[in-house]
Amino acid sequence: MRLHRQGEFSAARCLYREHLESEPDDVGAWCLLGALEGQSEDHSGAEAAYRNALSISPNHAAALAGLGTSLLMQSRFGEAVDALSTVVKIEPDEPETRMHLAVAQLRAAETEQAAQTLAALVERWPEHARGRHTLGTILMQLGLPDQACRHFRAVVEIQGRQSPAALDLVRALLAANDLNQAEAELRSVMRAGDPAPEARILEGDLKRARGCLEEAAAAYGAALQGRANAPGALLGLAEIDRQRGLFEQGLERIEPLLSLDRPPGGALLLAARLLLDGGRYRDAADRIEGWLGRRDLGMSAREALQNLRGRALDELGEHEAAWDDWTASHRRQSGEFAGHQFRNAIEALRSAFDIELFERLGGGDAWDGPSPLLVVGAPGSGKSILEQILACHPAVRGAGELRELGTMTNRIAGLIGSAEPYPACIRDLSRTRLADLAADYAAAIRAYGGDATWVIDTQPTNFLHIGLHALLAPDARVVVCERDPLDTAWACYRRRFADRGLVFVTSPEGIADYLAGMRTLIGHWEAVCPTRILRVRYEDLVRGPSELAVEVLRHMDLEWDPACEDYAVPGAARLATPPTLREPVDDREIGRGAPYRDRFAVVERCLAGAGDDD
Repeated sequence: MRLHRQGEFSAARCLYREHLESEPDDVGAWCLLGALEGQSEDHSGAEAAYRNALSISPNHAAALAGLGTSLLMQSRFGEAVDALSTVVKIEPDEPETRMHLAVAQLRAAETEQAAQTLAALVERWPEHARGRHTLGTILMQLGLPDQACRHFRAVVEIQGRQSPAALDLVRALLAANDLNQAEAELRSVMRAGDPAPEARILEGDLKRARGCLEEAAAAYGAALQGRANAPGALLGLAEIDRQRGLFEQGLERIEPLLSLDRPPGGALLLAARLLLDGGRYRDAADRIEGWLGRRDLGMSAREALQNLRGRALDELGEHEAAWDDWTASHRRQSGEFAGHQFRNAIEALRSAFDIELFERLGGGDAWDGPSPLLVVGAPGSGKSILEQILACHPAVRGAGELRELGTMTNRIAGLIGSAEPYPACIRDLSRTRLADLAADYAAAIRAYGGDATWVIDTQPTNFLHIGLHALLAPDARVVVCERDPLDTAWACYRRRFADRGLVFVTSPEGIADYLAGMRTLIGHWEAVCPTRILRVRYEDLVRGPSELAVEVLRHMDLEWDPACEDYAVPGAARLATPPTLREPVDDREIGRGAPYRDRFAVVERCLAGAGDDD
């Protein structure tokens, strides 16, 4: 053991083996030999030693932990998970074993199980910074940035602003579209020391998200001065090229990343999008085919590339191949959306938010500052197009997909001291508590509004929160974007979202249940809510954008402004997120779902059964 500690592995190994010849049942000695072999990077030798120890004592925790580590180092991830899971059961009070188990689960692509392991770890050991940091990273991968923020923030409180978690917190806030808080956190990080290239890159990401492209480019340039060819900076500059329609320039900019032996997955995805945006559909399909052959490609990047290749093939008229790619990109998540649970959630909202509730709590005071306009609808229904047109009006600002309402539903029960979860707890809401919640909501909206009168929120799942929105902001408005069901299904299925709230897009059955539930709930809101709700058609929007914008502005008590004609001019729209449109809209995407009619028969049947009066 002394020789082992001094790093004289060969001499120590000889003595361990000599001892074990005379004492073959010494479990501790076998474990020491296994540790030595692992340190010598002979992981198969380490495995053999630990298995000898387990043949003597099958539930020996140290031997099982060592075996799990040796299997992990040999990329036998499933076996490593089995061994380390057993250790956790034997020694539940050892946090590092849970940490190793989570690592094995991640390597075995058991992402959700790893998140559960780490959630249990940090619940029991709240100060375990590495566990919290890793959990936050996993939650980001799962499309849950709001939850990730909580854990990154806790790590920052433990380790300070110099912790890598501080920048990860900024990334999570950006992913949650909380630009104001992301900017505040980034300022705190940069005040704590000289800005690292990673901080400059995040500064660029933040400026780009606000539409300040020149300032974003300057921040990316500063990052490149600190570290030449920093991937995040090159990708950020290429994204600016993409927003400006300079697709070939963007491709040239990231070529150094694409030519690496192991190009970053983000570079491959951006290159594919640049090819698609530039109309080079065959090039996109062919290059993605080559990238998909890489063995070092992560699962998420692989699925995203399959989805993008499906889009290229769809544009080329190769509909069967496009469908196969989209289906492959959704396969891991296709069973996650439970239609019956969604229908139960819709019924719970209808039961909680009735006419009596609005009569008791409605009619609160109007607040100071800009009013929120919810623009709701399924993905691809025209929400972002409408936002960009309206945001050219001097009285309007587009805030993108805010999470304020959804986040508030998670804390209402605790705030009002109700034993019932949301939405049932809304029945226990008093006027005083409602005023407090409304003040919080008003402050959040004010942070996005600046000098505007209206702030547009395009969060897709906000149709669930129209009732809450009506209580919080009595003078606010709602616009519901609708589209032909077949084209809506096509627009949904061809997309791939990180947001777990949109996992319904992964199957025709999920899309059918979601659209039917949305139709039912919006009909309920129209029947019981005091909020003014306007329905608009995608087809009318793309065929006559100005005419439809006049109607929506009237709904907002605003007059038409000629500036809305300039929606495709770079920088004309005041948006918190990159613009959707780079050229005037047209009707080319009307009827795009027709080639997939047989695939989406369940959608048409379900919506026909739902009817229009629900």
